[in-house]
Amino acid sequence: MEIFKIAFRNTSRQARRTGLLAGAIAFGTMIIILLGGFTSGLTENVKENTAQSMAGHIYITASEVTSGGLEVARVTDDSVIIDAIDDSGIEYISVSHRTNFTGSISLGSRKTDQEIAGIKVDEEQLLLDSLVIQSGSLEAFVNDKHGIILSEQVAHKIRAAAGDGILIRLTTQTGQNNLGEFTIAAILPDEGAFGSARAYTHLEYTNELVNMPPDASETINITLTDMDDTATASAMLIAEIEKTVEIMDSAEQVEALMNDDGATGAMIDAMSESVGIDTEETETNTRMMPGMSGGGIGGMFGGSIVRSELPPGTVTLRLNTIDDYTGSISQLVSTLNYISYGVFAILLLITMVGITNTYRMMMLERIKEIGTMRALGVHKNQIRNIFLYEAGITAFTGAAAGLVTSAVIMLITGLIPFESTGNMTMLLRSGHIGYTVNPVTVFSLFIVVVLFSMIAASNPAGKAAKIAPAQALRTTN
Repeated sequence: MEIFKIAFRNTSRQARRTGLLAGAIAFGTMIIILLGGFTSGLTENVKENTAQSMAGHIYITASEVTSGGLEVARVTDDSVIIDAIDDSGIEYISVSHRTNFTGSISLGSRKTDQEIAGIKVDEEQLLLDSLVIQSGSLEAFVNDKHGIILSEQVAHKIRAAAGDGILIRLTTQTGQNNLGEFTIAAILPDEGAFGSARAYTHLEYTNELVNMPPDASETINITLTDMDDTATASAMLIAEIEKTVEIMDSAEQVEALMNDDGATGAMIDAMSESVGIDTEETETNTRMMPGMSGGGIGGMFGGSIVRSELPPGTVTLRLNTIDDYTGSISQLVSTLNYISYGVFAILLLITMVGITNTYRMMMLERIKEIGTMRALGVHKNQIRNIFLYEAGITAFTGAAAGLVTSAVIMLITGLIPFESTGNMTMLLRSGHIGYTVNPVTVFSLFIVVVLFSMIAASNPAGKAAKIAPAQALRTTN
């Protein structure tokens, strides 16, 4: 303890040098914390905003073979899935049903194509609460079965306003053309490139238009209590569903599509026992699951009709998660993290060189002091530890200063409001920059900074410990 007190006193005596070293360490620490917090926050913001738009973190889709031999994407009997969700033990906020379709929206002679999500209002309170209404009202949408919510971009293309009636032309699941009449209940503000998919109608009317049973849906979406549990929860859910039927997760889907046997050869005939089909005796042929060629969930109506050679009533299940739709953002974040680590490594290397040179000079300046301490009975190891403790104290002080500085910067920049329009919308958290700092990362950063600083000082500290007392006392500065 006395050795530590001496080291602490020495850092105070060399305030200028200590301040310069601590400042360099603080700058490097600040950079890594700010970049890490920003990129982690960016990932979470995009995932949460995407989850709100897509109504969940886990998405289960079923494909059924109709009596006419067509393969259509819909969940008619969701009892197996709902029971599995409840029995799996996953913690979730809500379960919602959706049917997506792509239609041609027209008002007079003006028209534009748009992907639209049919939703159950009583299941989508989280979505409705998150919507920022530019004109119209949510109440008008909730109370009107034919109501529709559009983005500003789409409304501008057809020069429509809240309250206007529009027509949507679409193709049913079985290939017939159909026409729906809607009233624009609300218009959402511009969200740039991310806003093109934000259009909502009522599920019951959507099912009617695409020729689906009223109580069916294209997907069942699960919103978890904690988004970080997505991977674990999806694994638990798959394990529970497979107690009754079999299901394929996204990784297996990709592998299946690359196999020579084709998608159907690897896809699972789920719930087949309930309709008396022996899947082992069923001949399978190459095909693709509906929706997988259309860019993910939804957007499959109005495209080519898929004819299956599987027996009518065959149902296949697949599962996707939010991570499958935000992979590009995760890759970008990983790249930014690597860059920040590289910058930090360079700064740390420069700082270590500075620490080594500084403590070499300090050793030469304090030779007589070292000799006196050695003459008074201080051991070599204690002399070395004094220098190492000084380096550790300086490093810890610098890292703490960097942490505090980064926290202040994050607090100030996090209070700056941004307009809820444009391409930045999906990157923001309630209109503000969101940072996410991992305590484990910060703790590890402190250990690395202190450890490497002490390593940098170890060579001068070792030389100081080897100085003979008599020789040190004869030395003149």
